[in-house]
Amino acid sequence: MKLRGPSTAGGNAAFLLADSVIRMGAALLIGILVARTFGPEGLGAITTAIAVCTIVLGFSALGMSGILVKELIEKPSTRGAIITTVVVCKLVFGLILYAGMIATMFLFDASDILVLTAIIGFGYMFTSFDVFEANFNADSDFKRLVALHVAGVSVATAVKVVVIATGGSIQFLAVGYALDYALLYALPAVYFFGRIAKAPRESTSYKYAFKWSEMRSLLRRSWPIMMSGFLAQLNLRIDAIMIAAFVSVSQVGVYSAAGRLSESWTVLAMAVVSSMFPGLVRSSRSDRDSYAKGLTTLLRLLIWISFGGALVVLMASSWIIKFLYGDAFSASSTILSIHIFGGMFLFIRTALSRWLIVENLYIFSLVSHGTGAAVNIVGNLIVLDRFGIVGAAWVSVASYATSGLLFLLLTSRTRVLFWIVLSAAEPGKRGSRRVRQLVDSLPSASGVSDRASGARS
Repeated sequence: MKLRGPSTAGGNAAFLLADSVIRMGAALLIGILVARTFGPEGLGAITTAIAVCTIVLGFSALGMSGILVKELIEKPSTRGAIITTVVVCKLVFGLILYAGMIATMFLFDASDILVLTAIIGFGYMFTSFDVFEANFNADSDFKRLVALHVAGVSVATAVKVVVIATGGSIQFLAVGYALDYALLYALPAVYFFGRIAKAPRESTSYKYAFKWSEMRSLLRRSWPIMMSGFLAQLNLRIDAIMIAAFVSVSQVGVYSAAGRLSESWTVLAMAVVSSMFPGLVRSSRSDRDSYAKGLTTLLRLLIWISFGGALVVLMASSWIIKFLYGDAFSASSTILSIHIFGGMFLFIRTALSRWLIVENLYIFSLVSHGTGAAVNIVGNLIVLDRFGIVGAAWVSVASYATSGLLFLLLTSRTRVLFWIVLSAAEPGKRGSRRVRQLVDSLPSASGVSDRASGARS
């Protein structure tokens, strides 16, 4: 297999980061327009419907997305069978979940968001075609994939803007959100089959057939990733559903207006980690001093940027909310001033997630999201009745702290990284020396580098 050099890998990371920035920016812009047009009730209804679809239908991914790229690279002669098997599995399971979701909401008389959930959920079904996106990744064709993503986001955003500008109903707006999912995954599939149609020789290597053996193999290996992905979405979205159930849909709108802002700037953490982590891994191969210094610099940047940003937002939260959302969302400023401090742990989690992958500690990603989701659910059950969405904001910070840092204390294999993070937060040479000592205490002096090298090959 051909190894990509640092410049190529950096270019690919830049494309993927640009993709994330564009999509997150478009989502934030539309969220502001929806809030100003439909008010807290409308934004809350859309947010709740998306949360339900993401948690329930997200399970239909079956955890395969995480291993598809590796599978497609290692088995080029069976790509057709892999594509067919994955699409059929996800579609069938997704349809079952979709029917169950709609039936459950109908039985519990959730009529206020039933139609929105049905519309958005239909679009979400197109995530079954994410295997074609994985095929682009396997070929390292990130530039073309990002172009297709941007095209899909542009069309869906334009539809939503037209609906809002022309005074369309919130149901028509939901069609725009459904298009978000549909185009994001359908366009790579359309391009793939268009390319195959124009290249008969290439099409002969794609023999489409459903294989039970392939399905069993994929499911057997993907279940930890499946559970981890499900728990991650549960941790991020369950608060909206619980607020809708125990408080009101309009309060979901007030809460989510702040949540969107505090979570959106984590794209900065992605930029920092994407730019620094490859060099950090390379330095770990032969120079532990450079590795310790790089790790200290990375963690300090993430901690102090997020903390400094949180302080600025804390002081300006009222002005930010009024400027972006208007007076109807004035209560969101309190939520924002609390929720923004959860961003510190989201920043740290961005770096930790890379470290867990490099160290082959996938199971701890499951533990991370599981403990965070447990704190979120139990905490909201305790506080929502008495403290409402303000209590939910504090619970979110606690769940982010748990899934982003505190879970490291659970086992000796990860505990050393907890102390590395805390030591890096200490300014000056003393903190740097402590990080250097802790790096030396890692199980293997070459552990990070060896696995990282294998992960990139």
